[in-house]
Amino acid sequence: PPHTGPENDRLSENFASLNRNKRSVTLDLKNPDDNAKAKNLIANADVLIENNRPGVMKRLGLDFDSALAINPKLIYCSISAYGQTGPRANEGGFDVTIQAMSGIMSVTGEPDGAPVKCGVPVADFTAGLYGAMSICAQLRAVAQTGKGVHIDVPMMGTSLAIAALQTSEYFGVGKDPVKLGSAHPRNAPYQAFTTIK
Repeated sequence: PPHTGPENDRLSENFASLNRNKRSVTLDLKNPDDNAKAKNLIANADVLIENNRPGVMKRLGLDFDSALAINPKLIYCSISAYGQTGPRANEGGFDVTIQAMSGIMSVTGEPDGAPVKCGVPVADFTAGLYGAMSICAQLRAVAQTGKGVHIDVPMMGTSLAIAALQTSEYFGVGKDPVKLGSAHPRNAPYQAFTTIK
């Protein structure tokens, strides 16, 4: 993958773009000493964000209830493929699988072509944005109530939310949305056109 920085200290450009101005701590949460360090961090944190399958943090003693016992004002945000409850909760997933499962890939690409993944990790970024907006709202709420909260951000749900034009067509009239290339299902002219040079 592309890297930046001096030859001996190469850094992934993706890592740099997503983690600029952040401090990082690497902990092995299965190691008792590192797990204790994580609990010390929780004691003074405003927000904890985790993206494991449901049940993993409980096995590590770092689930919402355990964290809330350490810090009663903690905002605990869980981002997972299908949410913390429901029939698919224990299934893993990442951007491309969620794009497929949510139907985003089925409406991306040219009309006669195969399903196509979006060029950007839209499912990952959308879940992050929904998580960030929820955390901002809860920071205000916790400042007023003094009570911590658990936020559940399912990537599947956030992906369905951004596909509102297509999901409303399906749930409203039972019609499967189709690929339109760069066209819009309801607006015209609204697409890329080839022009003369």
